[in-house]
Amino acid sequence: MNKTTENLWKALKNYPQVEHKKVSWKLIYDPKSGKPLSVTTQETTQTYIEIDKEEANRYPHQDPRVSIVDGKIVRKIKKLNLQETPNKLYVFPDDKGNIATDAYNMLLINNSGNNRWKYD
Repeated sequence: MNKTTENLWKALKNYPQVEHKKVSWKLIYDPKSGKPLSVTTQETTQTYIEIDKEEANRYPHQDPRVSIVDGKIVRKIKKLNLQETPNKLYVFPDDKGNIATDAYNMLLINNSGNNRWKYD
């Protein structure tokens, strides 16, 4: 073995091991209202609950249906007013709880007018 190879093995032997930290996703929320404020992976002194990466990728802090109750994420489900049929189409809840008129779900619902959609 030559001097260069010896130095390489010596350097590899003395190389410090890299510490792998587990990433913890934190959903920061207002403790009074339960409204989510942001998602972070940094240490924080604000009130938060730990969530997994899949839930963090759904952006719960940007979803108006999401709130925190007893340390758990709760999503509000929309109630349908079946007397209101926009564009003469039948209205029904789809698999995810959204309001839909067909499989493409091209109906846009707003919060104006006499018959408004209400949260439970």
